[in-house]
Amino acid sequence: MSYLKQWLLKVDCVDSHYCRSSKSYKNKRFLEPGTKKVDLYQRYCSDCKNEGIRSACLTIFKKFFSDLDLSVFRPRKDQRDLCVGYHHGNIPKEEYDAHMKSKDRARAEKHEDKKSALSLNDESMSVWTFDTQSVILCPQTKASALYFRTKLQVHNLTFYNNCTRDGFCYYWDESEGELKADNFASLQYNHFKTFLVLWSDGCLYQNKNACLANCYLQLALESKVDIFQKYLAVGHTQMECDSMHSVIERNMVCDIYTPNDLRIVMETARRNPSPYFVKQIKHTDFKTMSTSRFNSIRPGRKAGDSVVIQLSHIHYTSTGQILYKVFHENED
Repeated sequence: MSYLKQWLLKVDCVDSHYCRSSKSYKNKRFLEPGTKKVDLYQRYCSDCKNEGIRSACLTIFKKFFSDLDLSVFRPRKDQRDLCVGYHHGNIPKEEYDAHMKSKDRARAEKHEDKKSALSLNDESMSVWTFDTQSVILCPQTKASALYFRTKLQVHNLTFYNNCTRDGFCYYWDESEGELKADNFASLQYNHFKTFLVLWSDGCLYQNKNACLANCYLQLALESKVDIFQKYLAVGHTQMECDSMHSVIERNMVCDIYTPNDLRIVMETARRNPSPYFVKQIKHTDFKTMSTSRFNSIRPGRKAGDSVVIQLSHIHYTSTGQILYKVFHENED
């Protein structure tokens, strides 16, 4: 049995991009996608034969496979092109290592922000993650007659307070509003009113544009607060707010005929520590956000200078200044 254990420990594994840092996944080792236990067992038997060792039965093999926290990797989200390219041998190791270092820095900084906010125990400082859930189609039903009917696209922008674990859902259908910077900026402007550290992905029309930057600067001036807008590394944007999307999707088990039915699903999706706050957005709730202060957030101006997608941190001060970082470093 010792040979079986040593054999399994030597099996090639891959990184788990989107697994949570929970106990159940902490020590997990993932095999290449498409790997089958039966095929793996045949390889084991072949090696045993070559070594002149009696092989264990398939039942014992599966038990050791489970006891050693092995699993087949099943990616649940799109991965970064650079990561996929590296694993296929198309990206140099230096570039991949720099990307992974950037990812680790961003995640470590987010952890420190949450730790600092919890230690202060002050409601005037909060750390948030936010993202838009995958498009929800409405109606959703098992009735075949409705399958090919025209369906409404429903969008759900979620906010998650990393300190209090409060969740907020702002959802609207395509007849009420589009996916454009003005709409996302107006919802964030109305939601945030205190000293903030905001973490999100780098989606340009949602989180990284001049319209939203003008919105945050105006909010900082009006509320006399500092706002820190930070971005996770591309391809590694798993956040606490993703748990809201998962909980909502798992509770969409009944037929849904109208967007109003989704409200009931979202409100009852979680009980502890508190239900999600849910608001159905109408077109009258969206505002046209001004870009009168500045119309670009690009750090540079000439060829070779940094561009918008490279921004990792924007600081809006209560005095009207905007500071930025291209990397999650201490230098400005």
